[in-house]
Amino acid sequence: MRVLIAGCGYVGLALSRHLAKESWSVWGLRRSESARDELKAAGAVPLIANLANRQTLSGLPVVDYVVSCQAPGKGGRDYRSTYLEGARNLIEAIRSKAPKKFLWVSSTSVYGQSNDEWVNEETMPEPASENAGILLEAESVVLNSPFPSLVLRLGGIYGPGRERFQLLQNGTVSVHDPGYLNHIHVDDVVRLIRFLLECGAPGEVYLGVDDEPVLRSGFYRWLADRAGIEPPATRAPDRMRSVTSKRCSNQKIKSLGFVFKYPTYREGFSNLMPQAKR
Repeated sequence: MRVLIAGCGYVGLALSRHLAKESWSVWGLRRSESARDELKAAGAVPLIANLANRQTLSGLPVVDYVVSCQAPGKGGRDYRSTYLEGARNLIEAIRSKAPKKFLWVSSTSVYGQSNDEWVNEETMPEPASENAGILLEAESVVLNSPFPSLVLRLGGIYGPGRERFQLLQNGTVSVHDPGYLNHIHVDDVVRLIRFLLECGAPGEVYLGVDDEPVLRSGFYRWLADRAGIEPPATRAPDRMRSVTSKRCSNQKIKSLGFVFKYPTYREGFSNLMPQAKR
C-alpha cells in the first residue's frame, strides 16, 4: 500500500514508522527542509511543502491513502492557514490522484461542552474558541471532498517525549481547571488510524480517546504518586479562560472491533516510567 502523510510531525512520524514496518510505501510531507533526515529515519520519502501554499503541492505522488495530521503554530491566523486553507489546498492537490480514502485528523476540542457530560459522534459540537470553530469548519470541507473521506477527532495525545513527568518535577504544573481530560496514547493513535484506513466508513466522524476520562486533579495526583514526587499545587480557576469539561466516548470505534493497547491512562503512563513505583 502507498500512503501520503501530510503534516508528518509527532503523530505522522509515529504512523510512518508503524506503516513502514508493515512494508507500506510512505511519503511524509513537512514544511521545513531540516525535517528531511527525520522523515527518512521514520521510513518515509521526504516531501518538503507547505499546505498553506498550494503552489508547493504540485507533483504529489499517486497513493492509495492520504492521512492529514498537521499541527499549527500559535494563533488563530495560523490555525486558519494550517487547517482550513491547508485542507482546501491538499484536496485540490490530490483531486486528480483519486485516493481510496482520505483521513483527516481533528480534535475533541470541537466539543465546547462544560458540564462534564458525555459526548460522542452524534453530539452537536459547540466550539468554545475561534480555533475550535476553525477545526469544525475544516472538517466540513474534508467530509465534502470529492473522494471517500473521514474525520478522526483525537483527545489529548501522550507518549514518548510527551510524558509530563519533567513538568511535575520542575513544579511547573498547577491544577487550575477542574474539568475532565480525555487521553489517547500515540501508539493507539497510529493503530487506530491504520484500523480506520481499512474499516472506517467514508463520510463518518470517529472519536479517538481511551476508555476512561479522568478529572484533571485526579490525574495529576495519580501521576505524581507514580513518579514518587509531590502532587502539583491546586489554585483557583482562571475566570478569564474558556474552560471545557466533557467526557468523550469511544464506543463507536470499539463497536467496529478496535482494541486498545493502552485502555486507560494508567497503563499508558505506567509504561512510560519503568523506574516508577508499580
